[in-house]
Amino acid sequence: MEQGTLAKFDEGGDDADRPAEEAAAVASPDVDDVDLVDLSEERFPEADEHIEFSVKQVDYTVEGSGDDEHPVLHVFGRTTDREPVHARVYDFRPYFYTPVSGLDLAVDADSPLTAADVVDSRLDHDRLTGLETHGDRPGNGRDSSELVVYESIRGEELVKVFGQTPRDVGELRDRFDHYEADILFPNRLLIDKDIRSGVRVPARELDDGSLKLHHAELEPVECAVDPRVHTLDIEVDDRQGFPEDGEQTIVCLTSHDSYRDEYVVWLYESPEGVPGPEAVDDYEPIGDGDLDVNIRGFNDEAAMLADYLEYVEKTDPSIMTGWNFDDFDAPYLIDRIDRLSGRHDRLESDRLSRVNEVWDSGWGG
Repeated sequence: MEQGTLAKFDEGGDDADRPAEEAAAVASPDVDDVDLVDLSEERFPEADEHIEFSVKQVDYTVEGSGDDEHPVLHVFGRTTDREPVHARVYDFRPYFYTPVSGLDLAVDADSPLTAADVVDSRLDHDRLTGLETHGDRPGNGRDSSELVVYESIRGEELVKVFGQTPRDVGELRDRFDHYEADILFPNRLLIDKDIRSGVRVPARELDDGSLKLHHAELEPVECAVDPRVHTLDIEVDDRQGFPEDGEQTIVCLTSHDSYRDEYVVWLYESPEGVPGPEAVDDYEPIGDGDLDVNIRGFNDEAAMLADYLEYVEKTDPSIMTGWNFDDFDAPYLIDRIDRLSGRHDRLESDRLSRVNEVWDSGWGG
């Protein structure tokens, strides 16, 4: 995840077709590695303690509306005691790079450039929030209106263009010759903060138990903790043909939790069928020891799926996986839950997500 050099891309090839990742092996020697910001005591009061945890997932949500929309990054992980942590990271702004040479500048513009020197009409969009200046990174003695200028591997001067949300970066980047606009926002945080393993953050706890912090308070550390893995397999009624779009009944879900080394089976016992087993007998597991399986029988499919969601929320896995999981089990489970959502309280597929946003992308996930 190093951003310092991209020399491996500079091995020939057509400039017009070069990948975006090539562009900004950027360096700005006058800007400190760590952002210095004026942290408001009201928003981010001083914390008495800090916590270190291994990062397992980074996602984001967009809060507010209209001109007040802003992204919030969610960093999930585990402490060395395997306790879950959810840190909400504020004020990290989505951006891409564009060459200074491609911007329209004022006739009397001189080095060092200031924000007022840039008169490019393409920046006049309410979803673009400006260019990075030294005012965004105080503490280095530079004029606050002076642009922060980076250098690509080809020696080209670049500046950052900020979008209001990550969505705006994707929609408006083609106005410019752009670099690194295709880096996903969660990955952008990991790269810029040099997070390779874990982080140290203030233990500033909110009412829901999550932590609130400014992005400048993220400190990368070495912290390795095994992820909690949830392995899932579902069985679907296929007597009417191959099941699609959540149309047929899920008759069974079987999961394994890596922390508890626990197997749980959720079994739909149809009113027209026979009762399910209470235990798995005469089965020889792979490896040593007995196989302990928790079998949960239900005569209502919606109730069964709701109980499964409750289990996922309580165990809070970092990884959900299984055989053909991306292509069938996961999207079918989401579709089936959505179809039955009105039949049971809190039967919502969004509960499968730590940020309460689930969708089937249609391309393997």
